[in-house]
Amino acid sequence: MPLHLRDNHPCPSDKIAAVDKEMTGIVDRLYDMGITPTCAVWTATKQSDDEIEYLLTVQIEIESQVCQPVLGDLPTGWEYHWEKDASDKIKLNSIAYEEIWYDFGFDGESLQGRINELIKDFEGFLDTRDCDAVQALMLLSYW
Repeated sequence: MPLHLRDNHPCPSDKIAAVDKEMTGIVDRLYDMGITPTCAVWTATKQSDDEIEYLLTVQIEIESQVCQPVLGDLPTGWEYHWEKDASDKIKLNSIAYEEIWYDFGFDGESLQGRINELIKDFEGFLDTRDCDAVQALMLLSYW
């Protein structure tokens, strides 16, 4: 976000998240559930000189108020990442997906298309979650 927009935005600066435009649907759904993302980005890292093999990563960093897997089992390939805080309490750090993807140049396949597919699939998963139930579970497990 450009500084002139950030400085004039009505939200407090600690509530502004760094988000790739493709990830806004995920961020909106998580906010609706009471989960506060601080960063939601994707990357594609070339793994070979021939530009065929890529490491795709989709990562959502979470403000550390979540202390259990409140979304239930995640879709295949997605994982919760946990960390211990200063008081040895374990809290959710991020939700992430990684895969090696090959660009063979087939019609209709592209790097951007694969990223969009991963993001849309996770949005679909989030749409199956009950926002009120997730919020209640977070409230019950909050320390």
